Amino acid sequence: MSKLNEIIVFDANFFICLLSIRAKDILKNLERAGIELGLNYNISEVVFNEVKAPSTYRQRLSEFVNVEQILPSEIDMIKSKLSEFKVKFPAQDPDLSLLVLSERLIANNEEITIHLVTDDFKLAKNASLLFKNKLNILSLSSFLLKIQRTIPDKQLRYYFKSIWKKSLNYTLSYMIERSKIYPAEQKIQWLIERAVSVTESSILTKDSNLNDNRDVKFGVGFSKHNEEIKIAEMYMENQNLPSSKEELISNITYFLENLKISKEYVIKAREAIIKNENSEAISYLKKGNGFLISLLQLAAGKLETVKDFEIVQQLICSEISKMEFLRAFLLVMLGRVSVAVNSLERAALFSTIIHNNETCLTLNYLKALILLFHGLYKNAILQYNFTEELADIYSDEKLRLKCAIGKAIALYIEGEERATAMGIMEEIANMDLEKNFLDAIIVFSELGDYFLALGHSQIAANLYNEALEISIDYKLNVRSDMLIEKLKRAYISTVLNGYSAEDITIGKL
Repeated sequence: MSKLNEIIVFDANFFICLLSIRAKDILKNLERAGIELGLNYNISEVVFNEVKAPSTYRQRLSEFVNVEQILPSEIDMIKSKLSEFKVKFPAQDPDLSLLVLSERLIANNEEITIHLVTDDFKLAKNASLLFKNKLNILSLSSFLLKIQRTIPDKQLRYYFKSIWKKSLNYTLSYMIERSKIYPAEQKIQWLIERAVSVTESSILTKDSNLNDNRDVKFGVGFSKHNEEIKIAEMYMENQNLPSSKEELISNITYFLENLKISKEYVIKAREAIIKNENSEAISYLKKGNGFLISLLQLAAGKLETVKDFEIVQQLICSEISKMEFLRAFLLVMLGRVSVAVNSLERAALFSTIIHNNETCLTLNYLKALILLFHGLYKNAILQYNFTEELADIYSDEKLRLKCAIGKAIALYIEGEERATAMGIMEEIANMDLEKNFLDAIIVFSELGDYFLALGHSQIAANLYNEALEISIDYKLNVRSDMLIEKLKRAYISTVLNGYSAEDITIGKL
């Protein structure tokens, strides 16, 4: 196996982790791994001094890790650069010294991959702002796993696999401890990112660990004007069109030109997001929506045929739906949940107008999840009921199952209708899974991921256990192994974080 020839920058918490788990012979084996894989280890002097260890340990460490001095003035320069991204409270000075060091290494090694090994949330976020695509962030356990998977020596592979497993417990404990510092909005942001991936023209639903993905386009759904809409989209992309095709859209070119202008608001919003100016991005999207709504009203008055209006209406509503979703996403990041929910409702409404039922379903489900995880149980129950009804209309059995489980959990936690919750779960338990057992595994596993990330580890453990039982029944060994690992993490989290009152009651459900 060829050498990786990569550069590693260590945070102190990596070595603190190794000391905490009492990793035997770790320095000797870490040095061997560096030699065999061509890894160049680095740390700043101020961070090196944070590693509280015996002098012999620190001396040995300095023999194969480059310890670089960083000046206070260099840290001040990093702070100044972060202020350009509107970062008011950056990471602490010792952590920022690692960003100074990373910047040096990037400047001197343009062709070499550089990794920052840390589990510090704020440091990682600052690094991602300053060094987009130039600095890779690895968690402590991810770095150990990277070595384990790439080292050619069999004994070292076994050794680092053992250390990696031990580090997971420490990493999880650290994440739980740090998660209390950051607001729930960071977790909800993760929830949305986990549920959908925003792209130029679509959102993509991602079910857990199964290749069952489907595109949910913000474009037009069923339409009797599909040919004209495709031509209009090509026109807006400035593609060359034969005169025969241009003739089909000649009556609506004024509105297509204005739709091109509306896309500039999305471009400006994306530029603001890159600069970490989310409020500015929201403002651009709001202006863009206002522009499009005015354009839609003009179309109703100016266009002479129903056909032309329907084509323009569908194109405009598609853009409004996309903008409203992006706006909701940013509002959640800023903690403005009630306004975000309103934007999701508008996105779903405009998706419905253009018969984009897939996106409408996804957005309504997201709304239910956000309400549930903010403790708005009665509103969440109503939203689950509505989304379940929609799923039934559009024959989406997987979504119907997700809604039923989510509603049962909300009912049980809320406390007034626990008998109803028990009835729902009993009905699910008695379902014939012969035809849709894979859907059931996906649903239970996905919901487990959500609840674990948001701090309800016992609920997550119960959901993973349900998925595991189905997986074992149908002899799906690979998925069973995956679910066992998830179950372990949920149990570890429960032990480290304790039981919440809600988790204990859900255990009964």
